Amino acid sequence: MGDEGRWHSSVREDDNDANRARGIRKRKRSNKDEVSEKDGDSEIPSNPIIEEEYLPSCHCQATEARAQSVTCQTQLIEMWLDEACRSQYGPDIEPSTPTSLGDITLKPARAVPLRSDTLSRVGTTCGGSAATAASVHDSYYHESLAQRNIFIERIDPPMELMLRAMGIMANRGACPQVDNATVQKLVRAARTLRSANEGAIRSALSAIIHVPDGRLSMSENQPWSNSVPIALMPGMLTIPPRLPNPKPDRAFGYSRLAFTDKQIDTISLLVDDKFGKSYAMPDNDLRFPFLSIEFKSQATGGTHYTATNQVAGAGSIALYGYLELIQRSSRVQKLDINEPQFFSATIDHELMRINAHWLGGGPSEGRPYSFHVETVERYFLNEKEGVRAAMWAIQNILDYSLGGRLQGICEALDEYREIFIAARNAVAFQ
Repeated sequence: MGDEGRWHSSVREDDNDANRARGIRKRKRSNKDEVSEKDGDSEIPSNPIIEEEYLPSCHCQATEARAQSVTCQTQLIEMWLDEACRSQYGPDIEPSTPTSLGDITLKPARAVPLRSDTLSRVGTTCGGSAATAASVHDSYYHESLAQRNIFIERIDPPMELMLRAMGIMANRGACPQVDNATVQKLVRAARTLRSANEGAIRSALSAIIHVPDGRLSMSENQPWSNSVPIALMPGMLTIPPRLPNPKPDRAFGYSRLAFTDKQIDTISLLVDDKFGKSYAMPDNDLRFPFLSIEFKSQATGGTHYTATNQVAGAGSIALYGYLELIQRSSRVQKLDINEPQFFSATIDHELMRINAHWLGGGPSEGRPYSFHVETVERYFLNEKEGVRAAMWAIQNILDYSLGGRLQGICEALDEYREIFIAARNAVAFQ
C-alpha cells in the first residue's frame, strides 16, 4: 500500500475511533438521563423557551442552562423563605417596596418572638403574681421579703424608735393591776404545754390578751385576702414567688366605733385601682390593724423564726396601708419615722417575743420606703414576772393604739376627704 493509501486508512481509523467515542458518550448521556428521569432529579429541566431559542453552540447552551438552573434554585429558596416567614410571623413582616423616597416611613422594630417557656422561666407580668407562694418555713424566705424591701433585723433601728417602743410596753401605770392568781394560773398552764399542739397553746395563753375598749376589734385566724400586695423593688426583671397572704392567729385593729360616718365613708376610698383591694381593711373587718400575734408549738415543729416571717408580712401590709393614707392626705412631712406604728408578738409555751415594725428610707433619704422588724423584748412564760410583764406589754400596746395613733389616722382621713372633694369639684367645673 502506498503512502496515500496508508494516509486514507489512518484517517478512516481516526474517524472510526471518534465515532466510537461519540457513541460511548451518547450511551453514557442516555443512561444518565434515564437515571435522572427515574429519580426526578434532572439537572437541566425541560424548558420550551430554551428549546425554541436553542443555540448551536454547546458552550453557550450549557452556560444558559446553568444560569437557568441557578435562577430556579434561587427562586425556590426565596419562595421557601417567604412561606416560612409568613407562616411564623404573619404577612406584614415584609414591608412593600416604596415607590419613592417620600413613601418611606419608619416602622417600629418588631420584637423577637419569645420561646414558649420564657414567661414560665422568667416570671409573669408585674400586674400579676407568680403561681406559687414563697414558704415562711424556708431558710431563704428572707430573700422573698427583701425583694419587696421588707427586712427582719437587717439594720440597726433608730435608737429613738426603740426607746419609745420600750416605753410604751413598760408603762405599768396605764395598766390595771394583774392579780397573782391569774399570773400563777398562766405559769402553770405554760409548763403543761410542752407537748401540746398549736391550737392548745393558743387557747391556753389567750388569757394574756384582753381587749379593753369597744373602739378596738380583734379577728381570729382570718386571712388578709383583701390586702394590697407589697410592690417589688424597682428595676427587677424577674417576678419572684408571691408572698402568702397573712393569716394571723390574732390581729387587732379599729372597729367602726372608732370613726365618724364621714371617716368610714372615706376609708372606702382607700382602694388600690389595680387590684381592687383595700389599704385600710386587709381582712374586710379590722380597720388599720396595729398588732398581730402568732402562736407556735415546739412539739409540732413550730418556731419563732417561722412566726417572725409571718408577722413580717402582716406588719408590712399594715404599714403599707397606713403610709398610703398619709401620702393621700399630704401628711408625709408630718410622718414621724421614730413613732412605732405596728407591733407583733410570737408566742410558744416558753417565750413571748414582741417586735416593733418601722419604716426606713423615704423621700428624705432619696430611697423607696422599706419595712423593718426588730425584736424589742422577750418574756419567759414559765415564771411569774415574765407572765406579768408580757400581759402589761400587750395591754399597753392596745391602750397606746387608742391615743395618738388613732388621732393621727382620724385627722389624715379628714384631710384626705377634703382633698378628694376639692379634686372632684374641680373636674365637675371643667
